[in-house]
Amino acid sequence: RAGRGLYCSLACRGGNNKISHGHTIGGGYSPTYTTWINMVRRCTDPGHDKFVRYGAIGITVAAEWMDFSAFLRDMGERPVGTTIDRIHGSRGYEPGNCRWADLKTQQRNIKSNVFIEHNGQRKCVSEWAESSGMDSTLLAWRIRQGWSAERALTTPVAKRRPRKSPAPLPA
Repeated sequence: RAGRGLYCSLACRGGNNKISHGHTIGGGYSPTYTTWINMVRRCTDPGHDKFVRYGAIGITVAAEWMDFSAFLRDMGERPVGTTIDRIHGSRGYEPGNCRWADLKTQQRNIKSNVFIEHNGQRKCVSEWAESSGMDSTLLAWRIRQGWSAERALTTPVAKRRPRKSPAPLPA
């Protein structure tokens, strides 16, 4: 009715205007509800600007999560500083595959990351760099050069020798 399309709530369909999802704040939607609307739209609406990266490649929303109340029951309120993250990026938005995550966690869970397995642990380059105290650029360079994970992570970083100052120009 308000011109917002199909994504108010399935409960709002059917003309029962007394049913409300309870997630409006001062005339706007709560962060949790906004996340849900955007998740559904990018997977189902070809007109959404991110549809090509989600719905068009087969990322779906579980049938039960097409109802906001079921999504809220499974995920809970969205904590401040987080957004929804799919644990396994090739799977859709479904119970057991989604979590509320901060930006750092999400950046470590993208397809383009390079992962290294070492001592039975699998982490992306930035995680290994952080835990070893090494610069991530150096670690990534070592891996690109074909170093083994063991060698890349355990070879000490060479200390740079200070540059000699150039000889003064003759007067």
